[in-house]
Amino acid sequence: LQDVLGEPSESASEVEAGFAQLLEVLRRAAGTAPPELREDTALLLAGVGTLDEALREVGYDYDALANSEAGPTVAAAVNDPSFGVAGDRIEAYKAQVCGL
Repeated sequence: LQDVLGEPSESASEVEAGFAQLLEVLRRAAGTAPPELREDTALLLAGVGTLDEALREVGYDYDALANSEAGPTVAAAVNDPSFGVAGDRIEAYKAQVCGL
């Protein structure tokens, strides 16, 4: 995921392309995840998918999303602690089991 998120996006088309790439990575991860990580990868895929849909509706403009009616709901969903916990479990698995 770091490869996808590493560079800040300069334009709406770059944000859109970044989300497309991120969603593809998450789809592959969800499809190949070991049983211990299936719930976590599915959660991340669903959350990023929801954020992508919300951004698509405002032309992939983060400021427009923040100022939209959906902004507070999307912000609350994205900042849900369960996403951080899922990401932590995936990172721990990579380090402890995969040695990455």
